[in-house]
Amino acid sequence: MLNFEVSKFSFRIFRLMAFILSSHIGIDLGTSNVVVYERGKGIVYDAPSVIAVKVDENKRKTVVGLGEEAKKMLGKTPESVEALCPIREGVITDYESTELMLKEIFKVILGRSLKFKPRVLIAVPYGVTEVERKAVRDSAKSAGAWSVDLVLEPLAAAIGAGLPVGESIGTMVLSLGGGTTQVAIISSGGVVYAKSIRLGGNNIDEAIVNHVRKKYSLYIAPTVAENAKVQLSSRRNDECNPSIEVQGRDLIRGVPRTVSITFEDVTVAASEMLTAIYNLVKNALENVPPELAADIVGNGFVLTGGGALFAGLDEIISKSLGIKAKKISNPRHCVALGLGFLLNSDSAFEGYFV
Repeated sequence: MLNFEVSKFSFRIFRLMAFILSSHIGIDLGTSNVVVYERGKGIVYDAPSVIAVKVDENKRKTVVGLGEEAKKMLGKTPESVEALCPIREGVITDYESTELMLKEIFKVILGRSLKFKPRVLIAVPYGVTEVERKAVRDSAKSAGAWSVDLVLEPLAAAIGAGLPVGESIGTMVLSLGGGTTQVAIISSGGVVYAKSIRLGGNNIDEAIVNHVRKKYSLYIAPTVAENAKVQLSSRRNDECNPSIEVQGRDLIRGVPRTVSITFEDVTVAASEMLTAIYNLVKNALENVPPELAADIVGNGFVLTGGGALFAGLDEIISKSLGIKAKKISNPRHCVALGLGFLLNSDSAFEGYFV
């Protein structure tokens, strides 16, 4: 009996030491990018959610590229190599590749030998199913995590944006990701209303591809469309309607051709997405108590996520809704920073976990 009590005590001491010495990390596992926050260090990883693997004759996979390196390999790999995007519309669609990707990320930020497995917080979109939540937990644990807790992505984004989520006033965040767009109305530390649609920045890239195909009879790759969107958006503040040259395949002659597309081309292509955002926010305000809606109408709401960098988006939304849409300085890192705040607060905010 005494030996049993000693063993129990030793196990508790080991768990306590493991908790103290383990790294505590928060992961924004996005469709476009993975952003990682490590307690005591801040943002330690920010790269595309892409992994390249070499498949041998026994179907075993070996990682040959991660993040930006792997993204450059999309559509350019030999038969034995695959460049994969295992996160689609904010959820895991390829369990094995996600596990491999997380393992490599852990190696990058924590070193090759994990003496103590990390404690992990991961943001998940509002509305994910229990099966999808289990896939996230299982992937992280198989990759080497000691414990895995989940936090709703819009709540983490609101915390990272510095909104007063614990106060009894209505605050709203509109999170524009690569694969999902989410709206959440928060008050007194909880989500009063949230809605997620599986449309995001990647859909704008596809819309640009289709627009260029119809207007110029030219096929451009989605990565080219994404680059054009980013470049034109960054120049929008200096020029009224900036343009950029893109190269693709002429759909009539089948040869390479270059055309110039403008910021107006991008906004025309994005019109369907903008309409979806308008309806998402409008429905949110119609489905909460008038007192909360009044708070938001009076104080405005915050745009977060990579899509918030799209030039003029805040003005377009503000004008269409008649409510101030606020753009913050670092919208892409809001979710990871919110997870970092929760990690730094230890157990004080465990009620925010899914």
